This record gives sequence, structure tokens and C-alpha cells, in this order.
Amino acid sequence: MFVDDSRHYLPPAADLGMETILAEDPKQTVSRLEALLDVTLPGAVCGGDRRGGGKTCRPPWV
Repeated sequence: MFVDDSRHYLPPAADLGMETILAEDPKQTVSRLEALLDVTLPGAVCGGDRRGGGKTCRPPWV
């Protein structure tokens, strides 16, 4: 799995057989990761608030 915010780096990763995700929106990125991994990432967006609410969104491990 390869996640990046630049389209430029996705094709080489895909050529190596990786599933790629363009990280443009944090909520969409987390949703795509959850779908691909078949897991729930609790609190991964905006401290658990998936609506955003104008907060800076980032995973808790950042």
C-alpha cells in the first residue's frame, strides 16, 4: 500500500504492484484505507470527529 499527496509518485508504486491512494482529503484517505484494509481506524480523522468541524485533520500517530 502506498499513500501520497502527489500524483507523480503513484504510477511507479502501482508498477511495483502496490495499491495506491492519492491523499487529497484526510477523510477520504482514511475511508479508502479502511475499505482496502477492511478495518476501522477509530479517531483517525479530526480526533474522532469524522465531520471535520473546521479542525485540522490528521491521524493521531502524526
